[in-house]
Amino acid sequence: MVCDVFFLLTLPVLLAGCGGKSSGDDTGGDTDSDTDTDTDTDTDPDEDPDLSCGTDDDCPRATEAHCDGSRCVPCTSGDHCSHLGGLPVCDEGGCYPCSATDPGICAAARPYCDATAHECVACLEHGDCSTQTPYCDPTAHTCTECLEQSHCTEPDASQCNESHECVGCGSDEHCTDLAGRPACESGVCYECSTTNASACTGETPRCDTAGHSCVQCLAHADCHEAAAGQCDETHHCVPCTDDEHCAGVADLPHCAAGTCVACAGYAHCPTGQVCNYTTHACVEACRECHPEPDDCAAVLGEGFSCERDWPATDARWHCFQRAVAEFPACERPWVRFPTGICMPPTTTTCQGLLEFGQVCDPDSPTPCGDDDIAGDGACPDPEGYCTYRCIQDLVAHDEWCLPDATCTDVGCVR
Repeated sequence: MVCDVFFLLTLPVLLAGCGGKSSGDDTGGDTDSDTDTDTDTDTDPDEDPDLSCGTDDDCPRATEAHCDGSRCVPCTSGDHCSHLGGLPVCDEGGCYPCSATDPGICAAARPYCDATAHECVACLEHGDCSTQTPYCDPTAHTCTECLEQSHCTEPDASQCNESHECVGCGSDEHCTDLAGRPACESGVCYECSTTNASACTGETPRCDTAGHSCVQCLAHADCHEAAAGQCDETHHCVPCTDDEHCAGVADLPHCAAGTCVACAGYAHCPTGQVCNYTTHACVEACRECHPEPDDCAAVLGEGFSCERDWPATDARWHCFQRAVAEFPACERPWVRFPTGICMPPTTTTCQGLLEFGQVCDPDSPTPCGDDDIAGDGACPDPEGYCTYRCIQDLVAHDEWCLPDATCTDVGCVR
C-alpha cells in the first residue's frame, strides 16, 4: 500500500523529466513545446537568405565566400574566392585582390600589394618608382616627382606643389635647396635677382640683373685694386688704360702703365711737388741737398740725384729727377739737360719756378725768385703774380712754362 502511494506521488516528476506532461499541467506543457520550436527557427538557414547556400557561387560576400553545407562562412583558401571577380586571394577569412604573401591580380600599373589595405598599388617604397617619378607617396602609394622641396633640383622647377610636381619657384624660399641659386625671379632660381642683389658676396659682389648672375663689377667704381681698376664688358676688373678707370681705387686716381697710381706726371701733384716716375708718388720738388753724400735717391726715390741749380754760380744744390721713357724731354716746365736730368729752364731757378703764380707786390725790390740772382723772377704789373723769363735769344719758349701757361714778353702767364 505504501509503494503504490509513492509511485503516484513521483509520476508527474518522472514524466516532466522525460519531456512528458502531466494531466494537470496542459498549459505549461504547451508553452514549453512552443519555445523549442522558436529556437530551431532562429538558426534555420532559410531565415537568412544571404548566408544560405548550395554552392560557393551562392555566397557573394567577401567575408563569407565559402558554402559549408548550407551556410556561407569565411573562406579558408583561394579556391573559395574564385567565384568573386577581382578578389582571388583568401587572407584571414576574407577574399581580397591581394595579400602580403600573394600578389593576386596586382600587375602592370599597380604591381604591388598594400598588405594592410589588401589593395594593389603602384608602389610601396621609392625603389619601386622610375627615374621620372622617383618618390613613392606613403599615403596614396603612387609614384611622384617629389614629396618635399629638396626633391626638386632644377632651377626652373624647384618647388614641390600640392600635386607632388616640381614646378617653378614663386619666392626665394623655393630656392633654398639649390646651391648657388638663392634668388627667384619669373619662376627660375638664379644667383641673384632685381629684388635680391644682396645674394652676391665675396669675389663677385655685384648683381648683373640682366643675366641674373653675380659678377665682379658693374662699373669702374666697383674695382678697388690698383692693378685692376677698370671694369670691362664682361664685368671683370682688369688693368686700367685711362684715369677714369681708377675711380674706385682710393687715393690712386691716375693710370700709369696699367696700374692706378697717385700721380703719372707733375700735373697730378700739388704746388711744390713733383711725381716720382718710379713709385708714382708725389714728392718734394727742388729739395735742397749736398752732393756728398747724395741722399736724394734715399729720400725721394730712385731716379733722383743732387745737382747744381742752373744758372746759379754759387753753391745751390737741389734734388732733380732723371728723364724717363714716358717723358724723354721732361715735362713742362722742366728742361732736359745733356746729363739727362730734368731741371728748371736756364732763365730761372728752382725758387723762381716754384713761386710761379703766387700773388706778389710789383713794388717789392725782390718780389719773386731767388733774391740773390738778378732777374730770376718778376712780378709784372698789372697782373700781380709771380712769373719768370721764358724768352732766350729772341725766341719764346712755351715749353718752359707750365702746361696751362704761355710765354710772353713779361714771362710765362696763364
